[in-house]
Amino acid sequence: MSEHTRVASADFSGAFGSGSAPLGIMSGDAQAEREMYRRGAEAEAKMHRIIEQQRRAIGEQRAALEKKAGVAKPVSEEEVCEALIESSFRRLLAAVETERERIRAMWNQIEDERGVSEAGLAEYTKDTIEWCQREEEKVNAAYRQLEEATLAMRVMNPQDAIGVLRINCSGREFDVEKSVMCQLDDSYLNVMFSAEFEQAIPRRQKRLYLDFNPDCFAIIVEYLKVRAKDIRDPKLLEIINSVPPDLQRHMEVLAHALNVRAFIRENQLPRKHGTSLIVRGRKVQATHKGWQIITAEHPLSQARDSYFEIEVLQNPDPNGGLCVGVLGHQPTGAEVHRIVFDDGVLYNSGKGLVGKAFAGEDVDRNVTMVEGTTFGIKYRVADRALVFYVNGHGIGTAMLKLEMQHKLNRLYPCIGLFVEEQQVDVDFSGKMRRAI
Repeated sequence: MSEHTRVASADFSGAFGSGSAPLGIMSGDAQAEREMYRRGAEAEAKMHRIIEQQRRAIGEQRAALEKKAGVAKPVSEEEVCEALIESSFRRLLAAVETERERIRAMWNQIEDERGVSEAGLAEYTKDTIEWCQREEEKVNAAYRQLEEATLAMRVMNPQDAIGVLRINCSGREFDVEKSVMCQLDDSYLNVMFSAEFEQAIPRRQKRLYLDFNPDCFAIIVEYLKVRAKDIRDPKLLEIINSVPPDLQRHMEVLAHALNVRAFIRENQLPRKHGTSLIVRGRKVQATHKGWQIITAEHPLSQARDSYFEIEVLQNPDPNGGLCVGVLGHQPTGAEVHRIVFDDGVLYNSGKGLVGKAFAGEDVDRNVTMVEGTTFGIKYRVADRALVFYVNGHGIGTAMLKLEMQHKLNRLYPCIGLFVEEQQVDVDFSGKMRRAI
């Protein structure tokens, strides 16, 4: 085979060999590439057919030449087929080059159309974002107007706050100045005792009849009386914390109904605690090896379902060294160095539930709290159940023991760390950061 033929063959192999893309086409969308590969495969099949035809022609011509020249002087196959192969490759390479040019032109057209489409999409996206921002501003403005109107309706005219309210709350009588009961601008008490709505309250013997828990209502009345004299009186905090455990649920229901925010407390980690854990805002970090547990300042709501979660920021050993759950009390002294309690239900990373306060459970025991894991617990008040979540996906439910109900009127969120340098972020907002 001549040098020119070998060069042509190498060029052809480089263009279509090993399934690679045609020369000059280095990137593109999948559809264009598939089209080019398909055409290259058709060209390669065509080449094989031509070569097979040439082989048969070479065999026939060789037989004819040998017959003409005689058997004594055989003719070399290379000499017979070199001219035929060279001419065939020339024609095939010309066809390949033509196909290349056509594909290049097609690809340039695709690139032009893509540029136009991307420019149009960017302009459309910009217009959409601007429209959304304008609409958001309108909605926010309307919402502010609604809030102002709502606040104006709640705030009672000072002239209407004169006089004494004679109240009968579930059999207990109260005589309270109207200005005392209506001092909270954002409370529904303002609306309840306004001139428009007061007439709708049932009366008997010149007293307003209210169907509330009388003990809880008495605590709110006492709070309002002290606040009316001095808004900074330290006794206010004592009144808020004086709610007995057996009234906690009723107080939460009444506080939400009347929107008395002083008794609706947002939970957080305590600033003072008897452990070596480092607490900075919502973050808790272990300083040395050994169990250290910490509970939230306030228990979970007994009036409505509640949810809290942690995000694992650092965890050198996720197998059995990190706990999350609830306790029926706030541990002190040596209690902070263990995780099994009679009134506790905690999930130990990679081990499952520990504690003695649950009756039945179907919680997955093989969940390890590696870095980046979000582990949450939902407390269902109706059936006194704890539902466990990992990254927004439920992993099972544990039912609290009915015979321990008196010990579990208060359930404190609890976090336990065992390994040095472990760190978690605790969220009591009630929102699940990784929704299903």
